[in-house]
Amino acid sequence: MQKNSKMSHIPDPIDHKTGGAQNADPQAVVRDQLLELGFDAGSAAALMDFDVAYFQWFRIVQRGEIFPLLAAKTGIELELAAFQGLIAILRIKCGIARPKPMEPTIGLVAEELAIDPSRASRIVSDLVSKGLVARVPSQNDGRKSILSLSDAGSAALDKFRAIKWRFVGGLFEDWEPQDIATFSRLFRKYASNVSAAVGDPQ
Repeated sequence: MQKNSKMSHIPDPIDHKTGGAQNADPQAVVRDQLLELGFDAGSAAALMDFDVAYFQWFRIVQRGEIFPLLAAKTGIELELAAFQGLIAILRIKCGIARPKPMEPTIGLVAEELAIDPSRASRIVSDLVSKGLVARVPSQNDGRKSILSLSDAGSAALDKFRAIKWRFVGGLFEDWEPQDIATFSRLFRKYASNVSAAVGDPQ
């Protein structure tokens, strides 16, 4: 695609060329916008097709349908928020999709889950009461308490991880290896560009 000066300006979707909102064909408007931004006709059509597929995927994610399905399959009696708390602690500790590994704290759990610290505190307290998480002294600062997965907590996540990857594997079982590699590479590139556009350090 050839970049042009219009990349920094998204045209008004309703202009004199479309005849106004009532007469405009929405898809034609979008196609014209993409063409003005410098995309060729084939790329514009592909992006519009992607937009439809992305909306379908995002609606499933937004409704939170996948995670509860997988969590239920573990057979572990744990509320969804608590399961998410366990995973957040692991992600923080291992630095998964984060700048670097860190010692998990209630504040970081709140940040990871995008929830209020008071709610994160209640989730952690529930995990501690169930023996899945322990509060231990920080190795870097003995005065500070951090969160550590217990053996039972680690076992719960191991079970969830196995179920998750069986589910993911099933989604790609009829894909060719090169298609999986291409999809992974391009989706990561897309995610990186989105993160950069919204100012996310990830």
